[in-house]
Amino acid sequence: MAEQSFLFAPDISGFTNFVNETEIDHSQHIISEILELLIDENRLEMKISEIEGDSIIFYKPKEIPTYEQLQDQVNRMFTRFHQFINDFEHQRICKCGACVGAIDLKLKFFAHAGKLGYIKVKEFNKPHGADMVVLHRIMKNSVPSKEYLLATKTYMDLAQTLPKADQTETKEEFEGIGEQTYYWSLLDATRIVYDVPEEKNYLKTKKPISMSIDIEAPLSYVYEILSNFKHRTKWNTTLDDLKYDEGVNRVGKKHFCVIGNRSVELETIKEKSTEKDSMVYGESLISIPPFLKELNSFYVLKPINDSSFTRVEVIVHAIPKLWIFTPLLLFLRMSFMKNLKETLHNLKKLSENNETS
Repeated sequence: MAEQSFLFAPDISGFTNFVNETEIDHSQHIISEILELLIDENRLEMKISEIEGDSIIFYKPKEIPTYEQLQDQVNRMFTRFHQFINDFEHQRICKCGACVGAIDLKLKFFAHAGKLGYIKVKEFNKPHGADMVVLHRIMKNSVPSKEYLLATKTYMDLAQTLPKADQTETKEEFEGIGEQTYYWSLLDATRIVYDVPEEKNYLKTKKPISMSIDIEAPLSYVYEILSNFKHRTKWNTTLDDLKYDEGVNRVGKKHFCVIGNRSVELETIKEKSTEKDSMVYGESLISIPPFLKELNSFYVLKPINDSSFTRVEVIVHAIPKLWIFTPLLLFLRMSFMKNLKETLHNLKKLSENNETS
């Protein structure tokens, strides 16, 4: 039996249709992370009907939230969304179109109410009905803004709410459902207070361990292989496994290198490139052994030969404790050099033979 229920949809916009594999992969991860945080902010305890691309369709059976409750829900999601993309902009290490363009993503919200029926598929109840159609149709409207809250007259009436001073009443014709009256109000991201991440200074030595290799592949491709954890064990064969959370790699993201029965924790760090068109990827060791103060590794990538080749220079700053013996220090340097030579050779082979799939 159909019953009066609440329908709500946050909708992300701003990504274009990418064709580059890296951009497609990164854009999907970014949207996925945003959708997850929006779900985490579901304070109205709504159920999820479906996730459609860049939007989530929520519903709340037999209950219509007040407009004040709706505003609170929208403000929480809107604030969390903009805090995420602001943090991502400061933390990103990738220059692909998806990562660079994430700061321009926008978020809008749609609220409707009406009668819902349900289709039972095993243990799941999927809502359906004419009002589900209305919600989908009004998401394609003529509101002259990219960030707003749109509430239909049907919702406003069922919530027993009069139009607000900041709302604009609009009547618009939609295909298949006829004329609809709705009220929209602008959302202002400039009111949100952002935390400014503190820039860390990483220790460096006067004589770091370093090695370089030239790879016949574009810089952006080599950088993706370096920084994307899913490729790590393909070129760093000293690892038995790599444990990490899904998502786009960025500053502060941690991963665990598994070698035998040991698990070593590292963190992605950021180092500004000093040369035009070059890129730097860095990692800092979290699981510090007792004989080291700090260990930071940087991969400096530079385009050469009209950008058809990439020069990769690995620079390892291993800062020892004062008491470490010189023979032990020399042994560690020799071990690093041996591992670097092998991993750079594997990276070259992987990049040049396009063996990432």
